[in-house]
Amino acid sequence: MNGGIQVLFTGIGGRRAYAQVSRWLSAHPCRAVVSAGFAGATQPGFHAGDLLLAEEVVEASSNRRIRPSLLPEAIGPKPLHRGRFVTIPKAALTPSAKAEWGSRFGAIGVDMETAWVAQAALERGVDWMGVRAILDPMERFLLG
Repeated sequence: MNGGIQVLFTGIGGRRAYAQVSRWLSAHPCRAVVSAGFAGATQPGFHAGDLLLAEEVVEASSNRRIRPSLLPEAIGPKPLHRGRFVTIPKAALTPSAKAEWGSRFGAIGVDMETAWVAQAALERGVDWMGVRAILDPMERFLLG
C-alpha cells in the first residue's frame, strides 16, 4: 500500500476480476475501487492511448447496466472521453467485432473486466469508477 492506494492485478477476464476484487474487498475495507486497464475502441476516431471514463457499463451476456458512483471531471493530462463501456466475455479481435459491440450497445469502448469489478464493489457497498486507455483503435486488429 502506498499513500492509501492499493494496486490489485486481477488478470484477464470478468470472472477472474470479480473473484480477485471480491476476495480483496472481503479482507481490506476501502472507500473506492477504480477499474483501470485497456479497452478496444468501438467507434472511429479514437487513438491508442486515449482515455475513456465509464458513465455506464453494460455486461453484454446479461445486459446488466451499472452506473459508477464516482465520476471525476478529468483524469490525467490526456483528453478524457466519457461514455458507455461494454464488458464482453472474450476479446474483440477485429474491427468489425468492435464496431458491432459499439453499435449494439452504444458503447465507446469494449473490455472484459469493468462490469465484473463494478459488481464486486457494489455487492460490498464500495464506490467505483472505470477508466481505460485505448489499446486498439476500432479500425485496427487487436493482434497482428
